[in-house]
Amino acid sequence: MHAIANRFSLASTVGRGHLMLRSDVRNTKLRLGELEYVESLDPSMLDVPDDGSFQAIREFQTDHGLAVDGVMHPGGETEGAIRNVSYEDE
Repeated sequence: MHAIANRFSLASTVGRGHLMLRSDVRNTKLRLGELEYVESLDPSMLDVPDDGSFQAIREFQTDHGLAVDGVMHPGGETEGAIRNVSYEDE
């Protein structure tokens, strides 16, 4: 597992309509990029939530049999799944 995966956790909900911490947005984008759900990571936009990020969350949820809502909650199913995906699963 990659270093980000080992320590991936959220302090705030990540998803449209939620107040998000920049660090959570950045870590989510980086992890989804590692898992190839985000094609291009613009360093100047890592802290900015965008439609591509929410779509990537939905695609991850779909691929892993989770409820598809484009939202990740601290301690939730999607957060746990994204943390636990290993390179063997990718």
